[in-house]
Amino acid sequence: MSETKWTPAPWEYVKLSHGSVYIRSLVDGVDGYLADVFLSRPGECKANARLIAAAPDLYEALLGAIDLIEIMSPIEGDEVRKGRAALAKARGEG
Repeated sequence: MSETKWTPAPWEYVKLSHGSVYIRSLVDGVDGYLADVFLSRPGECKANARLIAAAPDLYEALLGAIDLIEIMSPIEGDEVRKGRAALAKARGEG
């Protein structure tokens, strides 16, 4: 498995007064701009921004879940394969 290269968590989304949304990280107390999120449908824009902001936490949770499943069951099922594929995709390997 490759080492992750993205900005460490926590990430959060910030809604600006004019309605646009951006993602930032707060690493070592420094506000780091990561990305703007734009869409013509404001509800989706905020939902997408929340999902993006949760990505580092979701990645870590999936790693832990796969580890736990592997301890509990020697058989690799479809869900573990899907989880591994998602992690590889996040690392740019898939």
